[in-house]
Amino acid sequence: MQSEFFAKYLSNVPVLAVVASSLLLTAFILINWAFPDILSFTQ
Repeated sequence: MQSEFFAKYLSNVPVLAVVASSLLLTAFILINWAFPDILSFTQ
């Protein structure tokens, strides 16, 4: 019952979009914090 509700909740497109964008933003921030030279496009 709980897993079915969880799967149905994750299958919603807006929820999936929010989760994906937050994960991408977190990964971007972590990479930028760990390796600041990789994402610097000005050089």
